[in-house]
Amino acid sequence: MCNKAYLNNKPCEDILGAAVDDARKFFERECHTLWDVCDCISHDKSRDAVEELIEIFSHHDPAPETIIANLHEIVCALSNVPFSVVDVLEQETRLNGAAGNAIRFYGPRLTDLKARILRATKGAAGSNRPN
Repeated sequence: MCNKAYLNNKPCEDILGAAVDDARKFFERECHTLWDVCDCISHDKSRDAVEELIEIFSHHDPAPETIIANLHEIVCALSNVPFSVVDVLEQETRLNGAAGNAIRFYGPRLTDLKARILRATKGAAGSNRPN
C-alpha cells in the first residue's frame, strides 16, 4: 500500500503562482524594514532592488525571472556585510540594535523565496514535456 498523501499533484503553473504569491505577501509585510536594512548597509543596488520588487509585485502577473534577479541582488548585499560593520550598525543606525537580527532573518528568508520561485520556473518550463 502506497501513501500518496504527501505527493503534490498541482500543475506546475499553480506551484509557480503560489511561490510568487508567497513572495508578494512577504514583501507587503516586510518591504519597508528590508529597505531600511539595505539603506543602513549603504548598498544602493539592493535598495533599488527592493523598490523594483515593490513595483513588480503591484502588477497582477510579475515576471519570475525579474523577481529572482532582484532577490539575488538583495541576498548578495546582505551576505557580504562584515561582522564588524554589523556591530557598528547595531549601535549607530535607526534599526535600534536590530540590524544583526534583520540581516540574519532576511538573508535566509529571501534565499528560500528565491529558490522556491526558481524551482517552480524550472518545473513550469519542463511541464510541456510528454510523459
